[in-house]
Amino acid sequence: AVAAAEAEGAEAILVLTNHGSLPPVVSAYRPQVPIITFCPSAKLARRLQLHRGVHPIVGLGGVSFSKRPEYAVTDAKAMGFVGSGDTVVVVTMEESEELGRAGTMKLITVP
Repeated sequence: AVAAAEAEGAEAILVLTNHGSLPPVVSAYRPQVPIITFCPSAKLARRLQLHRGVHPIVGLGGVSFSKRPEYAVTDAKAMGFVGSGDTVVVVTMEESEELGRAGTMKLITVP
């Protein structure tokens, strides 16, 4: 995700997490852009603040998994982290019964 963000000139990396294991991994690669992390609880958000470049936001509860990236981009734009026409990298961890946990990454242009 960090290499993709640097190669594409992304303005931010958006990480969608339920358990908090993904943001520290992204942070370890020391990206030059902010890591905007959407998490489900204030407790998890406080834990994630300890990692370099991670800006936790509590939210996206009750949003279907398939619509979470869209809502995350909209929220990041509303908060001023990104603007129209910017490229962002969205990273998330999906859980399925057949595959277990699988990470996904998308490059999205902010509308």
